[in-house]
Amino acid sequence: MGPTTTKLVQRVREGDKQAVADLMAALYDQLRSVARRQMSVRPPGGTLTPTGLVNEAFLKLQEAGTLAPNDRDHFFAIAAQSMRWILNERMDAKRSAKRGGRFRITVVTDIRSLTSENTAQEIERLTRALAHLEKQDKRVARVVELRFLGGYSNEEVATVLSISLATVKRDWTFAKTWLLKELAK
Repeated sequence: MGPTTTKLVQRVREGDKQAVADLMAALYDQLRSVARRQMSVRPPGGTLTPTGLVNEAFLKLQEAGTLAPNDRDHFFAIAAQSMRWILNERMDAKRSAKRGGRFRITVVTDIRSLTSENTAQEIERLTRALAHLEKQDKRVARVVELRFLGGYSNEEVATVLSISLATVKRDWTFAKTWLLKELAK
């Protein structure tokens, strides 16, 4: 993390609202990459662009007013989570409108391996499985979120979560096995 980014993160932690805008601007290209990765694991057909997703995430982070990242990686994790919420809200609204009613907000993760003909049902099953995993072990669920949605490497996940690389690998292996069993039910 460069000196400018470090200073911006500190200003954000101190509650400087302009620092959030400055930090977003300094990391804009990298945030667009995160947005592209998150959008690539969603069903096609949305109208949101990576630029639009970053901009919406920025607005949400500014509105919250409680952003306090520990460092650059933590800021990326927070931004990625904000993007995920935006995409989930849009997907839920689309499904709700399609069904003519309200639809509950869910957590959705990687859908690259899902078949296209059953995508909606499989996403729903995966969403329930991840919610169940999060109730059992929040850290493991966070590892899955960062690996799938954030596109983070094991090393980056270890840094963001302040855990060892061995723990990330163990959690990742467990999560993949657990999800396969859960989805086979």
